[in-house]
Amino acid sequence: MSLKDLPEVPESVSRAAAVVAALDRCFLVGFGRLGPEQAQALQALGRICSATPLAESVGAAVEALTRNEFVERHFAALAAARAAVQGAQYDALRAHAAKALGRAVSSSGSASSETTAVPEPVKVWQESTRHWLMELAIAGFGQLEPQALAPFGATLEQLQGEPSATRLAALLTGFQQELLRSMPISALPHIPLFRWADLWTRAMVGALRPPPAVAGTKASGALSPLGLDLRQHGFFVSADLYGLFEEGKSARLVRVTLSSYKVDVVRGGELWRCFGPRAEPLLRALARHEALKVKNATLLPTGDLLWDGEAKAGTAFSWTDAAKRLAPGAEDGLATPLAAPVDRHPVQLAEPVFLENFAASEDDGWRLDLGDGVALGVATKRIGQASELRPEHLKKAASLFGLLRFDGGAWSVQPLAVSRPGQKPAEAFTGSGACDAPPAKKKATLGVLRERASRLLRKKS
Repeated sequence: MSLKDLPEVPESVSRAAAVVAALDRCFLVGFGRLGPEQAQALQALGRICSATPLAESVGAAVEALTRNEFVERHFAALAAARAAVQGAQYDALRAHAAKALGRAVSSSGSASSETTAVPEPVKVWQESTRHWLMELAIAGFGQLEPQALAPFGATLEQLQGEPSATRLAALLTGFQQELLRSMPISALPHIPLFRWADLWTRAMVGALRPPPAVAGTKASGALSPLGLDLRQHGFFVSADLYGLFEEGKSARLVRVTLSSYKVDVVRGGELWRCFGPRAEPLLRALARHEALKVKNATLLPTGDLLWDGEAKAGTAFSWTDAAKRLAPGAEDGLATPLAAPVDRHPVQLAEPVFLENFAASEDDGWRLDLGDGVALGVATKRIGQASELRPEHLKKAASLFGLLRFDGGAWSVQPLAVSRPGQKPAEAFTGSGACDAPPAKKKATLGVLRERASRLLRKKS
């Protein structure tokens, strides 16, 4: 198998996508007004789960929902089943991509984990979240009104203040705000049904219990940052940094995640300040193409490196030479990060890859012609507005390091860094401005917000 075979989507993935799409129409019309077509979609989901551990709970849920019996546990079963189908799609697509790239298929990431104790107040907020999500599903996305969304703000505020619930709170914050901005629904040219059903599913699963604490091992070695994927919505920002981690004679690609709450007015280059001083060595190493000497950081089975150890600046390195170890057919066979079982969804596919000898064109959307009849789209929507890398940089690029993505039923490449021989600067990449001098204190948005908050607190005291 080669890159020629990559665009061919496995038939099992397409069949599963059809089942999910039919189920999502139930969320559009609302479970309070299901018709024969929606009942058939629920029954199809039940058949898919019939030979799985979810068979009993999903079967009971399908029967109850088709007779308008609305109980929280049935909606939870529905969310678990939908997430499980998408998890199976993720596994199939990742195996397909690995074969096309000439890599071994890694199945790590499901190591034993510790049960996380949930504080009693969080249990109450989780229950409130599940009830709110159930109400949205009964009403249907096509019939949502502001009065059904705004009251959840009180619960959401409590979740935002609880560190153990950050993951769920960040998702719900973006979801609620997106729904509120979409009012009135009737005025929307197109309802993003698949996206909203995804967010609903992930929120419901997350509100059942927090993700288990995965056991990791302490690791020390050299980390060479290769590229960074920056994501944000109005109230949260997250960055995944991919780097080559060499520990003794062994090497693998790891992912370091940085996350922070923010406010909507913090944008552009100021996003880097949200991650705080602890992230500065990592971002500086990325911006300057310097390796880091890492000591006693936690390495998870998924390939995620927790930023909880010590880091010291090392020597400069060539990111193109390091990234070539991730070219299709490379002999090194580096292990690459994968999503934890609870996160497996086609949209989470992010297979690191190094490409060269391509031609970029903008006709009917950006595309990369890799030669030999192979062409892949460029995932331009995944390149954030705060990224220093723009699609135009691909036109004169000699090589790129990026992520192989799967969106809308097709494969594409999200560039994180490109080399540009003969040009200054010689590289363009997300995070190149992370170490630029911050704005003057009087002009910095974060500085102004902190000063006002401090002044407000002094007045209250």
